[in-house]
Amino acid sequence: MTGRLISLDAFRGLTVAMMILVNNPGSWAHIYPPLRHARWHGWTPTDLVFPFFLFIVGVAISLSFARRVDEGGSRSALMGKVVRRTILIFLMGLFLNGFPFNGGAEQWATLRLWGVLQRIALCYLVTSLTVILVQGRRGRILVTVLLAVLYELGMRLPLVDSWGGGSFALENNFVRWLDLQLWGAGHLYQGNGVPFDPEGLWSSLPAAVTTLLGFFTGEFLRQPGALPAKLRRMTMVGAVAVALGLLLHLVEPINKQLWTTSYVVLTAGWA
Repeated sequence: MTGRLISLDAFRGLTVAMMILVNNPGSWAHIYPPLRHARWHGWTPTDLVFPFFLFIVGVAISLSFARRVDEGGSRSALMGKVVRRTILIFLMGLFLNGFPFNGGAEQWATLRLWGVLQRIALCYLVTSLTVILVQGRRGRILVTVLLAVLYELGMRLPLVDSWGGGSFALENNFVRWLDLQLWGAGHLYQGNGVPFDPEGLWSSLPAAVTTLLGFFTGEFLRQPGALPAKLRRMTMVGAVAVALGLLLHLVEPINKQLWTTSYVVLTAGWA
């Protein structure tokens, strides 16, 4: 495949348009329900925007430098580029969280450490390092599965007394516990009524899975073959993933803020 992938550009444009509509509804007092995020469990069209962005990042990684890695390109040069870009995106997110800065100690004590750009940076880093350091499709699939399994183990095993152990409630889940232990309540998002960050560290693991699924889609598109056959196969896989995500809701809630496995499967299917 050479040149730009027009469908990816169109998908990115539609996702940006949806983001603008969601973030600027006209009046926050009168919003159509589809333009609101789900309060906790469940999903709306608005909850597709962020995973679509991460999915697009994964496809773009495949098209931008994965081929150079497979063809023996300089891994050290790519690694340096990835690290620099990751740091830049993460710092931009911190800057936006703190702007405007007044320099006071109270502001630094309550500066939110995580956010949308920070999550994009982490998912970009994990996916890029997987592509650079892990050879072959099977190894990369194994990394993807391990990330998903690791997330599930953290969420479901009784690792901490009175926390988690299969709980997906707002007040009691492993994602919240870990962020509280690592960063403290003051550095987490406060908009849910309790300190809880919807872009926290542990839930970035399945978010990276979303990005890797985008990468595998990009790899599929790069393979030789007739486009109509590829479209039929992608449509079938997408429909199956959407159905599977909805079925998984019976055993694990679809939840964007926890980025649950059912949410990963559902949103990747739509993407």
